[in-house]
Amino acid sequence: IYVNDVPVYGSAGAQVTAALSGDTYYMSSDVDLISGDNKIEVSCTDVKGIEGYRAVTKLRLNAGRVDGYKAPDLYYIGFGVSKYKDPGLNLKYADKDASDLKTVFDKMKKNYGNVYSYTFTNEAVTRENIIKAKTLLENAKANDTLVLFIAGHGVHDDSPEAKYYYLTYNTDLNNLSGTAADFELIEDILQGIKPRQKLFLMDTCESGEVDDDTVQVAAAGGGSRGMVARSINRGIEVVKKTADKPKRNYLNDTNRYIYNNLSRRSGAIVFSSCRGGELSYEDDKYANGFFTEKIISTLTGSGEQINVGDLKKSVSDGVRDISLGLQNPTVDRDNIYVNFSFPKVSGN
Repeated sequence: IYVNDVPVYGSAGAQVTAALSGDTYYMSSDVDLISGDNKIEVSCTDVKGIEGYRAVTKLRLNAGRVDGYKAPDLYYIGFGVSKYKDPGLNLKYADKDASDLKTVFDKMKKNYGNVYSYTFTNEAVTRENIIKAKTLLENAKANDTLVLFIAGHGVHDDSPEAKYYYLTYNTDLNNLSGTAADFELIEDILQGIKPRQKLFLMDTCESGEVDDDTVQVAAAGGGSRGMVARSINRGIEVVKKTADKPKRNYLNDTNRYIYNNLSRRSGAIVFSSCRGGELSYEDDKYANGFFTEKIISTLTGSGEQINVGDLKKSVSDGVRDISLGLQNPTVDRDNIYVNFSFPKVSGN
């Protein structure tokens, strides 16, 4: 069951438990509606993984006329690692990014029923805490908004699938699968939860395989201006390709960042700090990652509110400008049926 392209029961759906009458199964399920338009789709998938055509209906809810209606809540969960168990991985501002965004969202309390904000930094960023973070959303409602944020190192492994990992505090680069958090582990926070308005922000960079010309530009441009890449090799000595190692297929799609299949999975908008083959920067001038800096400045600018579409454009344009074109944020997964807004807050 999907509502506005958000799977109510997660990407895997719910097991059919129904009464059989002749050749037809009958079952029912309650679906929470959100304020405004609700596009509801229902389908079934057989044991071979073949999905039937979706039945679609549309309903509109005027929440202000619903008895017992409560203003929506805002949830923020942020992870940021600057100090790693392996000091060779240390950054300066990834932990501060997570905390600074918490401060911004906390200022939005007058515009929501409640604001629930949680940050995990440095040694608290573990696989276990990422898994447990989902319990923070147990009381969330369908009309609520969730912002999930990660900052620090990101890396694709050397497998043909180029699996993406977010490096936790105690990551062992020789054992990524056992110590780092793969994308599915993080995305599970977004799966099967009630909030339909979900924004996933990623201020990390890919430090696996990148094009040679990208390395040259990063070395000559970013390094000379004091920009530090959130790459395990700082964007200068990036993993080198060898003559007998073919370029992996995922690199052909340079406008993407995460190369996992995100289509109709969690229903979240996934906004990454850079394109595939690019580096994501931080520097002392802003005391934040470029991506986080522009999110903060956009949410604290003039005006009463900003919708997600305008937020994405403002951040993308701003990061491109301050990085002189070296870093270009990109939307890895969008949801055209979910276009919510955030109130602008004071920067003081």
